[in-house]
Amino acid sequence: MPVTVLCEPSPAHGDKAPLLDIIAVHGLYEGAVQTWTDRQTNVLWLRDLFPYCAYGARILLYHYNADVLASPGEANADEILPYATAMVTEISAHRSAEGAYLRPIIFVSHGFGGLLVKRALVFSRERQIQVEEPLRMVYMSTFALIFMGTPHEGMRKQSILFLVLGQAAPPSQFVINLLEGSEMIKEVTTMFSPIRGEFRISNFWEEYKTFIGTNEEYIVTQNSAAPGWEDVHKHGIKANHSDMVKMRTVDDHKYQDLKRTLEKYSRDAADYGGKRWLGRDTVLNKSSVEDLNDRYQTPLDDVPINDTFTTDINKWFLVDRSPTIYFTGRETHARIMKNKFTNTQRQKGRKSHPIYVIYGLGGSGKTQFCLKYVHDNRQRYWGVFWIDASTVENAEASFGNIDQHVRKGVNHSREASYSAAMHWLLQCRKPWLLILDNADDPDMDISRYIPAGTHGQILITTRNPNIIEHATAGHLRFRGMDPEEGINLLLKAAAPVGRTDNPSPQSRTLAKGIASELGYLALPLALAGATIRRRIHTLERYLQHYLSHRKDMLSRPPIQGAEDVNIIATWEIPFQRIQKIADRPSIEHRDAVDLLHMFAFMHFESIHEEIFQRAWSAIEESQVDFTSFPSILQPGRRENFTVRMRSAIGVLSDYSIVDYEYATRVCMLHPVVHAWAQERLDLSTQQKWLDCTFSVIGMSISERMEASGRGFRQRLIPHLDSCLRILRHQCPSFPATLSQAVDTEKFARVYAENGQWSIARELYIKVIGLRTKLLGRWHEATLRAHKFLGDTYWNLFELEPLIKQQRWMLVVLWFVRPSIWHWFGMTLLFPNHIAYCLALDDLTQSLWLVGMRDWSRYTGERAVKGLVKHLGEEDPKTLTAMFNLGRTYIHLGKHEAARAMILNVLKKRKRFFGMDHFDTLMVRNELGVLLYECGRNLHLAERLVSNVLRSRKKLLGEEHAYTLWSVNDVSKIVCERGRPTEAVKMLQDIIPTVTRTLGENHPGMTMTKANLTKAYARCGDWASAEEILRPLLNSIPPNHPDWIRSKYGYICIQFRLEKYDQVEKDCTDILAHFQKSRLLPMSDPRAIAFAEKLLSVFRIRNGLAEIEQLKKQVPLLNEDRLVGKQFDVYATSAASTASSVKTHRSSTRYEYMPLLSESSFRVLELSPGRLDEELKYTLSIEDWTQSPAYEAMSYAWGDAKVKLSTSCDDQSLEITRNLYEALLRLRYEDKPRRLWADAICINQTNLEERGQQVGVMRQIYRNAQNVIVWLGQDEENQASEAASFICTLTETLTRTPSGHMRNIKDMDNLWEMTSHTVPIEEDAPWLAVGWYFSRPWFQRLWVFQEVNSNTNVDVICGHTCLSWDAVGLAATYMKRWPILRDKIAQMEGCFWYNAYIMRSRHHQATMSAASMLSQGQNFVTTDSRDRIFALLGTRPLRAWEKTLKPDYWRHTRESLYLEVARRCLLEERDTSFLSYVQHSRTMTMEGLPTWVPEWDQDLVRVPIATPNGNWAACGDSTVKVEFVGEGDVLMLHGIVFDKACQKWDIDRDEMFCSNEQFSNDQEEDTVCPLLELWHKQTHQKHTLYPSVRSKLEAFAASFVFGYRATYGNDYRARMMADFTAYAAHVNAPSSQHASGAANIFSELHSERPDSDWRNYIEIAHKLSHGRSLFITSKGYLGIAPNTMEDGDVVCILHGFKVPYILRSVNGPGHYVLIGDAYIHGIMDGEVMAQISSGDLKEEVCWIH
Repeated sequence: MPVTVLCEPSPAHGDKAPLLDIIAVHGLYEGAVQTWTDRQTNVLWLRDLFPYCAYGARILLYHYNADVLASPGEANADEILPYATAMVTEISAHRSAEGAYLRPIIFVSHGFGGLLVKRALVFSRERQIQVEEPLRMVYMSTFALIFMGTPHEGMRKQSILFLVLGQAAPPSQFVINLLEGSEMIKEVTTMFSPIRGEFRISNFWEEYKTFIGTNEEYIVTQNSAAPGWEDVHKHGIKANHSDMVKMRTVDDHKYQDLKRTLEKYSRDAADYGGKRWLGRDTVLNKSSVEDLNDRYQTPLDDVPINDTFTTDINKWFLVDRSPTIYFTGRETHARIMKNKFTNTQRQKGRKSHPIYVIYGLGGSGKTQFCLKYVHDNRQRYWGVFWIDASTVENAEASFGNIDQHVRKGVNHSREASYSAAMHWLLQCRKPWLLILDNADDPDMDISRYIPAGTHGQILITTRNPNIIEHATAGHLRFRGMDPEEGINLLLKAAAPVGRTDNPSPQSRTLAKGIASELGYLALPLALAGATIRRRIHTLERYLQHYLSHRKDMLSRPPIQGAEDVNIIATWEIPFQRIQKIADRPSIEHRDAVDLLHMFAFMHFESIHEEIFQRAWSAIEESQVDFTSFPSILQPGRRENFTVRMRSAIGVLSDYSIVDYEYATRVCMLHPVVHAWAQERLDLSTQQKWLDCTFSVIGMSISERMEASGRGFRQRLIPHLDSCLRILRHQCPSFPATLSQAVDTEKFARVYAENGQWSIARELYIKVIGLRTKLLGRWHEATLRAHKFLGDTYWNLFELEPLIKQQRWMLVVLWFVRPSIWHWFGMTLLFPNHIAYCLALDDLTQSLWLVGMRDWSRYTGERAVKGLVKHLGEEDPKTLTAMFNLGRTYIHLGKHEAARAMILNVLKKRKRFFGMDHFDTLMVRNELGVLLYECGRNLHLAERLVSNVLRSRKKLLGEEHAYTLWSVNDVSKIVCERGRPTEAVKMLQDIIPTVTRTLGENHPGMTMTKANLTKAYARCGDWASAEEILRPLLNSIPPNHPDWIRSKYGYICIQFRLEKYDQVEKDCTDILAHFQKSRLLPMSDPRAIAFAEKLLSVFRIRNGLAEIEQLKKQVPLLNEDRLVGKQFDVYATSAASTASSVKTHRSSTRYEYMPLLSESSFRVLELSPGRLDEELKYTLSIEDWTQSPAYEAMSYAWGDAKVKLSTSCDDQSLEITRNLYEALLRLRYEDKPRRLWADAICINQTNLEERGQQVGVMRQIYRNAQNVIVWLGQDEENQASEAASFICTLTETLTRTPSGHMRNIKDMDNLWEMTSHTVPIEEDAPWLAVGWYFSRPWFQRLWVFQEVNSNTNVDVICGHTCLSWDAVGLAATYMKRWPILRDKIAQMEGCFWYNAYIMRSRHHQATMSAASMLSQGQNFVTTDSRDRIFALLGTRPLRAWEKTLKPDYWRHTRESLYLEVARRCLLEERDTSFLSYVQHSRTMTMEGLPTWVPEWDQDLVRVPIATPNGNWAACGDSTVKVEFVGEGDVLMLHGIVFDKACQKWDIDRDEMFCSNEQFSNDQEEDTVCPLLELWHKQTHQKHTLYPSVRSKLEAFAASFVFGYRATYGNDYRARMMADFTAYAAHVNAPSSQHASGAANIFSELHSERPDSDWRNYIEIAHKLSHGRSLFITSKGYLGIAPNTMEDGDVVCILHGFKVPYILRSVNGPGHYVLIGDAYIHGIMDGEVMAQISSGDLKEEVCWIH
């Protein structure tokens, strides 16, 4: 019996009736009686010594089977819960039988028994329902706990090893889980802590060690047996662990200590009598139970899946790894997490992202689970991003990877890249998933890596349970897998490749023993399986060898916990096998060992094979001593290296020690393996391989730092971080040798190249220190490091050390000269050797930066002179010096000298490097700044700097320092050109970026705020200007020339704000400072300027005496000739006189005169002028019935927020930038030009006029002399190439055989012109054409009628001009030949199809109104009502022009769309109309009725009811349409004849793929998803399709709408031929479904061998988008919108050519429309025939 009554008071003998129960619980290695009995005297002290009768105490012994827990292969960590459950149940049952369930309890427990008691009390407390009240009473009745040697904090490794000394069997998995820090110990401690204070507790510990043979050890240490709990009695027992609970006599000192404690508890417990619980609820508060269960026992119920995102919207998938092919199980966890994410995402008022935390043991499969989840669900997310959160450096590097991919953020510092990526995720409004993997470090603030916002989902994996505090969507705890899943995983991983038979019962039994000892952890199970699969050990012998290795592992220092033992032991077995084979010797196994030793010191992810390839090549080419490198890297034939590398990696991969991605040539290690690989080495061996790895990475970095290797070096950063982190710990004084200094310098250069300048600075300083010590401070290598350090200071803007460093370099190079001849002549005092001149050049740009412009000019001129002499004018170093000198000239006002210098450099750099090279962009930008400083050609300056800005965004990223610099330069120019509001917006937008990437105190921030101040001042917002400038003055050094200008500007702002007291004080202080410091003489114009401002204050105050005194102080002060204006940077300068005129006019805005009649419209007359002159025009009212002469413009408006002021009838009228540039381009220099442009000629603020003018817009364009299409500027120099190519193409296609050119202007159909191909092999012309069609104009819906209303249409882009017919012919040619579209497929936003449909006038003639509106969904409008109004002038809608007037006052979006729907049904009787209803998955009943198409939404799926299909599901019935209610309910007649009973969603990218992943020659058992779906249909009851062939035809036809719309009369035979060709192509002979399907596919395919499977998948891929395959209750197969649900009805509506899916609402006969459907077997009137037979009847359908 588990509960034994050892002794109890007997009332028959005069004893007290029992008042309390003392329950003794034994430990692991002794039984219930043996534990408490002295071996010599046989005294059991609880019975023989303790006066239990005196206290009315009953003594109970609790027994459990400890042998099972201590035996290998019998138990695992989870066994403590069932044992605790059994304990509570048995004690409760025993006490209830005795009627004593309220009697107080005192537990006395030894060793592990104490842990069992604690877990049992937690279990008892959690019982919460009435029927479990007896179980709960164990907890409620417990009064005191006496723990004897209980390992509360776990046991040490040596203690566990000590217990199995001399035993054949090693420690069991359960015993290992008693290790300090194990999950089991943590769990029991955490769960018991909240209730610990409710009991009296005493902790006793052993004071003597236990002896076994000659060895001795404490079994449980004092710290573990008596932890620092408050209000707990603690006492040591002078005995070893076993003897501390064995007593011989009452005089035994051990007994006395224990007796006093037990007697006190017995007395108090008897008085307590359970009264403390009588007034309490017997049911545990539900919330606390749920909290405990939620935290420790997450239920794994089969929860439903709420799928929010089902369409494949994935654009970004930055996950470098795939889940292992052996991954299995955890499906329930995946469903739980997916459901939690979805439900949390839908919560209203949510203020953060849903965050889900997966925590638990290392090796429990957390990472593999997440990899499987993200690969299975990637289509639900726009972006999926994987973050290695193992360290701060790795996390920031991973965010940097996001920055580099999605934002092109190259050259950012790591912190800046991390911040930029976080900001980008915050701004992103599309659904994304962020995985923070291995967030185990308790010191890491994980909240830093959780972006703000609500649009994403975040998944965190960790060993740290405290991370669940961040969970907002839920959390899961991973321990061992479900036993069955764990056994299946082991057997799957152990099975030979290709083996599919079920394992035998004996194998499952053996696997169960192994799995239980591995704690059912996923990672050890997978590796154990690989070891068995590789035949290192058999399934029968694996456990024996594993237990032996695990026992050895326990003695090793790296082992910290139970999970480490399990995981590392499973790796040690195969690795020792590799080492054993390597000793024979085996080259590939020896190489594998060497590689793993190097991998141990690199980052565990993304170990690129290229690192070792480059290192091997460098070692072979260099003169280094290669014997210090592993043999695999020592020089030899290249082929040998590649083969050896792959072979060595293959060994490690075969043994599952590393994962290898063959496609990317990347190795990865599990973090635990990575730690094991390093820590298994002793310290000296670690140092050896760390030095080797350091050198290998260093050798992989080229000294020349070629631009082509930039991406490779960027990928090295995590490995550099890893090496340096270990090196800093083991050898803080590195580098220790000169060779190590070389590698350290390379590391620093890589960090500097990637914007991590602070780390680079630290490394350069270390290198300089060692080289100075060993080589001397003047050695070439030392000086080179100094040069690199100076460059780093420059990029960090640490100006003081920068200048100091560069001046020191000059001093050194003055003495260090290349030859003795440099000590003679003028060079004695003025050296000019190359190194000295380069140092002068470095100093030049630094002096320019700090404002010492005169010294900068002096050093720059010397540098240029010397470099020209020695290197010539065209050397890149000379050009750099010239550029730096030219920039200095600009700021000194030497504009002509600067212009000559800058243009010279630009010319040569363009020739050497190209337009968009980094150095060329610097010169182009500076040329724009020069034009700005000159105050001339500001439009050209703006264009130059804007183009540089665009290129820098593309090349460097939007947040690079130089990109931000260009934004500042553009803002200055646009401000000078009279657009200060635009400048304010530009600068305000980048300030958060500057703060994030550069910091508040960076000079870049100073520059940005200074420019923003100027822009505010130009806007007249003096208060904002003062607010920014005031703190800015403190950041500018007082001796910097910019400080004087800024201070004067600040005083001018204060003066305008009438703060005269402050102006007087500041001016007085500054003049006094000038006199005292002699910084400026009083004759300097700048000093006079301050005096003039002070004079103005005195004049306002009429301070005559002060004026006289001031004139004495500043003798040159002259009120008739003021000089201060030239220093007022916030005043309007002379360079923008025209801008000041605009500013003056801005108060008089243009007022439109009303139009006189319905035929009136305005025409603008553009005044002549040159490109850089102000834009002026007048407006006149014309009548289009009088045929006035004008040209009509067609253009895209552009950004409506950015507008420029123009002069219209000498009043101000703002227009968009694109129209502004168009007018400048179209303006004649010598005569006016009459134009019509809607933004100017229509009063856009008058909705009535706007609607009326829109109504006559077709007439306006038709009556124009010609239409001018403006595509925009040719910013990227592509238009000329595109235009030239289109002209060539047009000439070739329109040339007749006789050589004549056909006129295509009047041809409606250009298709026949494109029947023959034009041989063009190069891609560049097509890329230019792709760029041409990407202009925003091709997206604008209004242009549809604009270019179709007039036959004379010219298309202008930049300086090119083409006829619209030529452009349309090019688009038609691309439509006809898909191979050409492939050339531009990678270009985003190429709208050639829009051009094709606009020019295809023959198509428009046959379109219905609904079809025309559907085509309009490919275009964009700003107002959803314009989806209708913009097309009223096209042929299909032209009949409505007189009856449907554009009225922006009357029509709302809903009313307009509803009216159009009624017209289509009533007036046009459009039998295809309902097919244009395009509901998405998130369809609602709000807004428009479900039968009305939403023309402003994107196309969701291709309509089925197209004219080419010629469907007749309705037979010869006619449309019967009525509208009821308020006209929003559509009443139709039809036949509801069936219901949908099951559907299958279609992943078209997987099901209809054109690649070869399912080719016949594959070896893997892979089944095409399409064939898998077909296999499911073979098990369905298709009563309508009796034969396999007919069933297959229905299946094939569903995805392509029967092929009829594509291939006409031959459709059925052609469809089956193409489908079976595709099935035969992807049908794998080895697949489980192949054998049954192969015969019919081959048979059908042979009937028509001329078939083309590519036709089928191309059409199916297009038509199946947004649809699901489904089967009806009668057995029909078909395809319908994926919004359908089981139970939706199939209806044939009278007059409508295809079936429709309806959903019943609001009672019988009332429905909502889901969409159209193709159902094989009813598309040609078959259902209508059943009406006459009486099988079906007609009914009325009300569609809401």
